[in-house]
Amino acid sequence: MWTHGIPIGGVSATFYNTYSWGYADSYLTINFSGVNPPGFGPKIGSGQGFFVSANETSPTITFNNSMRGFDYDNTVFFKNGNTTINTTTLDRSRIWLSIINEAEENTTTMLCYVAEATLGNDRAFDAVASIAAGSLNIYSLISDEKMTIQGRPTFDASDIVPIGYTANRDGIYKIAIAEVDGLFVDENYGIYLEDTLLGIMHNLRDNYYTFSTDAGSFNTRFKIHYTNSALGNPSFDTTNTFSYINNNVLNIKSTTNIEQVEIFDITGKLIKTCKVPSSQNFDTDFNYPNGVYLIKIKLDNGVFVTKKQLK
Repeated sequence: MWTHGIPIGGVSATFYNTYSWGYADSYLTINFSGVNPPGFGPKIGSGQGFFVSANETSPTITFNNSMRGFDYDNTVFFKNGNTTINTTTLDRSRIWLSIINEAEENTTTMLCYVAEATLGNDRAFDAVASIAAGSLNIYSLISDEKMTIQGRPTFDASDIVPIGYTANRDGIYKIAIAEVDGLFVDENYGIYLEDTLLGIMHNLRDNYYTFSTDAGSFNTRFKIHYTNSALGNPSFDTTNTFSYINNNVLNIKSTTNIEQVEIFDITGKLIKTCKVPSSQNFDTDFNYPNGVYLIKIKLDNGVFVTKKQLK
């Protein structure tokens, strides 16, 4: 359903209550998982135009008076399988994630946990993302399919969801929680974003995640987790590898041979790459301004260690 570019939500409707970004999307997508972006009914107002995406070439679609209700909210109006599902009884737990660019445009994707869904593409619970060339977008993936809404089975804390995005220009972006409901209202349910490029596990409940990227589509950089697997995974900083800066020289020492070192600024922009001869000690000039840097260290056993380094 087209919103005529009307911004949805505001400060009071956002997860962190610290920003008011309007959505770049002009369409709402509605199915049995819910509505994306959040902030709508989903009852459709009288006279409101909308599209129907059908799973047949020439379907017969029936609208009748049984679908109407005198007690439905009619105040929201935008003007400038064969299985029968009762949507009123669905027990849904949902997360809406937004990506925001430097112009404060943003778009949203939704993950919905509901017992009636599967990990495959379900006509009633999943919706394919419509991505125009050069647009800003965030989506989850079912195999290689990009989804604006993805329904998944009953929540399991070990679930991991690949998240892709399309950046409409080079620059700095944010990924943030827009809204939650169901189980996720309880703060004991963690929501973590893994940056596989930098080896970072970020708690999205604490704050949005800021990163740097080139323009284009990227399907493998991010994943949503519900437990912080960094606590028990040696690829997340639990090996005996250390770094420090002294006299504008970065020094790295490890009990395992070092293979490569990459240096990123705090936004995630790569500023230096060093190939290292087989050695447990490495140093390189570090003539950069004072600030926080990320040092991504690849060891010869295949483990990656990421250090946050203050200069």
